[in-house]
Amino acid sequence: MIEAYVPSHCFAAIDRKVQSFDLVSYWITKENEQQKLMRILVKTENAEEILNYLESVTNRTEGFEVMLFSVESYMNRKQESQDKRDQQRAEKEAIKIQRASRHELYEEIGAKSGLDVAYLTFALLAAIVVMIGLLKNSAAIALAAW
Repeated sequence: MIEAYVPSHCFAAIDRKVQSFDLVSYWITKENEQQKLMRILVKTENAEEILNYLESVTNRTEGFEVMLFSVESYMNRKQESQDKRDQQRAEKEAIKIQRASRHELYEEIGAKSGLDVAYLTFALLAAIVVMIGLLKNSAAIALAAW
């Protein structure tokens, strides 16, 4: 799910463009006089295209904010024929290779890029080996530590 706080003065143009994408569901709420909240439910494979568009608008529009949320479940009452088509589509998509979006990759890398005990221990041991290499006046030992 994508949530976008859109300034009222540019809402109409953005609304038209967003509705041209393949959406599962779409809600609009008036937050205040200056902003409207746009909630957009999309399939994973369509999220990146919409986020790229919203990111380009965000960079040039003051007061525009976009957030991406993962959705665990979504329930909607559908007709039986729609369910069969969705099931066939789901079977085809299950065969496809799943790929993470750019924003999911950023989040994953950010979560794993901190300092931890293993890294600090490795750095300390490498510094000790370098020190031994310098004390023995051996460039090979000092360079091998890094």
